[in-house]
Amino acid sequence: MKVRIYLSIIIFSISLGLQGQFPAELIESNTEIFLKKNKLKKKVSKLLQINHTDADDYTNTGIYFSKGDDVKVNVVRIEDIKGNVLRVLKKKEIQTQSSVIRGALYSDDFVKFFQPKWHQYPYRIYYEYTHTVEDFLFIDRWSPIKQGDVFTHSARLSITLPKDYPINMSFPDSLEFSKTEIADEINYVWQANHLSPPKLEAHGPPLRSILPFVWVVPEKFKYGLIGSQKTWNDYGQWQYRMNEGLRTLPGSEKRKIDQLVAGLEDPKEIVSTLYRYLQENHRYILVAIEIGGLKPYPASYVCEKRYGDCKALTNFMQAMLEYVNIPSFYVKVYAGDNPVALKTEISGQQFNHVILGVPIDGDTIWLENTSNSNPPGYLGTFTQNRKGLLVDANHSRLIDLPPLQADEPTQHSIFNFKTGEAGSGSLMITTTATNQDFESLNYYRKNTTPLKIKKRINRYFPLKNTSLIDYKFHQPDSLEPKIQLTTNWNTKQQFQKIGNRKVYTPIPFSSFELEKSTKRTQPVIFNYPTSELFEVNYELGNVKNYNIEIPPPIEINTAFGSLSVSALLDDGILKIRQHRIVNAGKFSLKEYPNLYDFITNSEKVSKKFLIVCTPK
Repeated sequence: MKVRIYLSIIIFSISLGLQGQFPAELIESNTEIFLKKNKLKKKVSKLLQINHTDADDYTNTGIYFSKGDDVKVNVVRIEDIKGNVLRVLKKKEIQTQSSVIRGALYSDDFVKFFQPKWHQYPYRIYYEYTHTVEDFLFIDRWSPIKQGDVFTHSARLSITLPKDYPINMSFPDSLEFSKTEIADEINYVWQANHLSPPKLEAHGPPLRSILPFVWVVPEKFKYGLIGSQKTWNDYGQWQYRMNEGLRTLPGSEKRKIDQLVAGLEDPKEIVSTLYRYLQENHRYILVAIEIGGLKPYPASYVCEKRYGDCKALTNFMQAMLEYVNIPSFYVKVYAGDNPVALKTEISGQQFNHVILGVPIDGDTIWLENTSNSNPPGYLGTFTQNRKGLLVDANHSRLIDLPPLQADEPTQHSIFNFKTGEAGSGSLMITTTATNQDFESLNYYRKNTTPLKIKKRINRYFPLKNTSLIDYKFHQPDSLEPKIQLTTNWNTKQQFQKIGNRKVYTPIPFSSFELEKSTKRTQPVIFNYPTSELFEVNYELGNVKNYNIEIPPPIEINTAFGSLSVSALLDDGILKIRQHRIVNAGKFSLKEYPNLYDFITNSEKVSKKFLIVCTPK
C-alpha cells in the first residue's frame, strides 16, 4: 500500500509539472488479454487527464468492434486529480452506432461512443471495458502512446496464452518486456513509463512508424476460413482461398466484354480498353459487411451495382481479364502518400488496399482500380515504392513495387509575360505535368468543380499580383501519365522598382517548409522525386534605353538534388531558365544541415538571382 501511495505521489507531482506542456496526459493504461476456449477476451482500463479547455475533445472515446463481438463498457467516470469521483456516466450516455467511414455505403463495423466533459481543469476520465471476439487475425497491436501529443505516465499490456499456442511477435527494445510460464500458460507483459509523444515534422516518418508498437499475431487463425500466418506464402494462400469463386461474370457482362475487345489482338490494348471501361462505368464505394474487410464482393455484385471498394473493383477487373485469357495477380499493399513500412518479420494482415498487376511481355501493367483518372500502368504516389503481397495459389510472396522516376520534369512550365512600363499586362503559362503533379491536376479536372479547379491552380503557381482569367486542360494521350494545362492571367507589378531601376527575378519554387537544422529531430523522407523546370520570358519594351545586368549562372549539384538558374537577353526578351530537382530518399539527421541548406537556397533563388535594368 505504501508503495502504491508513493507512486501516486510521484505521478501527481510529475503531472503538475506537465500541465503546461501537454493538453492531455495518459496517467495509467492497462490492457489484459486472455485466450480461453478459442475466444479472445480483452479488458482495458484507462485514466486520462485533461489539462486545458482546448483539450476537451480528447475525452471523445470510441470503442470499435464488428458484428458478433461482445463489447461491454463497465464504467465511465469523471474524477478530480486527487481521485475523487465527480460524476459517473449513465448507460444511455454511451451510444452504439455504425462506424461507417467516409466513402462507405454501409458497414458491419460499429462503435461505442462517449464524450464525458467537466468544467474545472485539470480533470480526469476513467473508463473500463471488455471486448471478446471469436474470429481474429491478431492478438493485439498495441502502443503505450494514446495520441500524437499526449504524455504517457504508465502503460501496461499483459497477454496470457496457452503454451501450445504458437505466435509471432514484434516490439521495440525500448519497452520493458517479461515472460512468465504458469502451469499450462505463458504470460507476456510489456511496460512503458514516462513517454513523451513524438513530434511530427515536415517530410518526416508517419506517426505509425515512430510510435513504439507491440504486434502479436497467431500463426493459425480462423477468419472466414481457417488460415495460417506462419509465412507470407501461408497468409497469401489464405487470401487466395478467400477470393476463390468470386470472379464469375453474368452472360450480359461477357457479351459486353466481347463487344469491347472485338478486333483487338494486342494484350496491352485489351487491358487498357477494359480498364477504361471499369473507370468510366464503375465508382468507388466502401461496402463492408461480415468479413468484407478482407473478402471481395463477387464480380457479379459489381456488375449489378456498378460500384465497389478496392477489393471488389480489383476482383471485377481480374475477372474481366480472366475471361479474355489474360492472367493477373491480386496485390495487397499499405497505401498512402507517406507509406508505413511493412514489418516483414511478422507475416499477416498489414494492408489497407489492393491493386492489380498484369504481367505482359516481361513487364507489369499496374492497375489502380479505385481511380477514375490514372492511366493503365501508372503506379502513383498512393502505392509506389513499397512492398506488397502478391497473392498466388502456391507462391504468395512479398514484392517490391516500382518507384516513381523523374525522367521528365514533374512540372515544366513556360511563363510568357507581356508587361508595359508600369509592370502590368498579361501572362500565359503553358504547363506539362507528370507524376504527382499529373495526379493532382488530372484528379481535379475529372472530379471537382470549376471553382475548386481555379483555387487549385492559384495554389499551384506561386505568383503574386496576378488574377486567373481562364484555364484549359489537354491530355495528349490518355494512356500516358501526362497532362497539359494552359492558363491566362492579368498581371501587375511584375518587377520590383528600386529608384529608377527595374529588377526582375525568377519564379519561386514550391516550398518544402522544413524546420531549421537546430530544431529537426527526425530524418527527412522524400517519397518521390520532384523536378520543376521553369522557362520565364519577359518582353522588355525600350530595351535599348536600359543597361541590363544579368548575374552569372547558378549551378548546384548535391546528393539531395540539383539547381540551375541562368538568364539571357534575346531580341528584347529576357529569358530565365530555372530547374530544380529534389531526389527521392531518406536522409539522416547527420545529412540534414546540408539538405536544409540546399532546399532553402533553392527556395530563396528569386531573392538572390536579380536582373537589374538601369536607365541609360
